[in-house]
Amino acid sequence: LVNTPSDRGVRIKWHEPRQYSDNLISGYQLYSDDMVIGPVLQPVNFEAFLPVRLTLSYKFKLQALSFESVSNRIFSNTIEIAGEGTEGVKNGIKQKTIEAFLKEVKSQSIEVGWRYSTPEDKVPNHFRVEWSCVAKPVPKVSTFRHTTSSCTLRECTPGVIYFIHVKAMAKADKTIAVSSQIKVQTPAPPMAPQLVLISVSSSSIELQWGKPTEFGDAAVSEYVLFVDQSESARIGSGMNSFVYDALSCREYTFRLQALTNHIVGNSKLSNIIILGTPGLKMPIP
Repeated sequence: LVNTPSDRGVRIKWHEPRQYSDNLISGYQLYSDDMVIGPVLQPVNFEAFLPVRLTLSYKFKLQALSFESVSNRIFSNTIEIAGEGTEGVKNGIKQKTIEAFLKEVKSQSIEVGWRYSTPEDKVPNHFRVEWSCVAKPVPKVSTFRHTTSSCTLRECTPGVIYFIHVKAMAKADKTIAVSSQIKVQTPAPPMAPQLVLISVSSSSIELQWGKPTEFGDAAVSEYVLFVDQSESARIGSGMNSFVYDALSCREYTFRLQALTNHIVGNSKLSNIIILGTPGLKMPIP
């Protein structure tokens, strides 16, 4: 899924997924925050316009329906739309917000910094950092002294998107200023690639895969193809297919792994493909 935001909503577009044999697509169903939205779309539809409030956060995904019920459990990637924090207005004058920014993001911690030029009449008593994720929408709250300009949020879950606000607070917990929302995903190893057999002959085998889901800045740097449990080839991250030079009358096993240059490490091995190449063997006299 991809989206194009506007002042009234988002337009979501998608490509027709690969279909195998006679397992044809019967329609598409959109979900928002894991709830069905709208009727089932026709199989010729490849986009939808969804009205949203840009100050709220949403999570959209798509389900391709088919006449074979087993395929109806498969969902697309998820699009996260984070609401943009708004600046307060007092007597028609826009109040200054805090400038919040990321300093370091690890798989289980997020370091956040902020800058706040204190007006004479708005000296904060303390700062408050509120952070949440889709799985745990109730924000956690941490409080810091007014001289603090950064903090580290710990016990994060790898591969999860977090939403963070920094607030300047007066006494009695009155909010003076609020930062724009920070949206960040903690890094984690990529998902395992899904390997698909495209063609086989007596001399070659063509394999294909989709780019696996990446988390945070742990991007795929290259792929490793294992043939019969041994490393056979290194493949660039921009590739999604490979032709293996095979021998006739031979059985092969294939698996693929996505590598990263990140400290979180590499993906798990893909599904296994086991096949034999066609050919004729001369009988032994």
